[in-house]
Amino acid sequence: MNQRFLIIIAAADRDAANSLAKAQFDTAGGEKTFSVGLSASGAAPASHYWCSALFTGDGPEKLAAAQAVFPSAVVQTYDADGDPGFPGRTIASLGLKQVVNLPGGAPWL
Repeated sequence: MNQRFLIIIAAADRDAANSLAKAQFDTAGGEKTFSVGLSASGAAPASHYWCSALFTGDGPEKLAAAQAVFPSAVVQTYDADGDPGFPGRTIASLGLKQVVNLPGGAPWL
């Protein structure tokens, strides 16, 4: 069964989570899984990072095991087609905003 997950991790866990993603889920690009930062103000530095990913086969079970390594992570399933606003609402409900920088350093909110 295929399931889409929203995953939010603490910035302190970013390197370890990206290493795990590369080793267990995506050998071609998993080291970039958590590259979108979040913070309370929407400005750097990021306090958290997030991703949305579709897991197939035994992926959901592997993700559950990985969640045990990162107990503070937020891991929630959702229907991207039926509720595409779920990630944004969830991020906002945690008091976080996406940290986005356009070329030239201008933040985009």
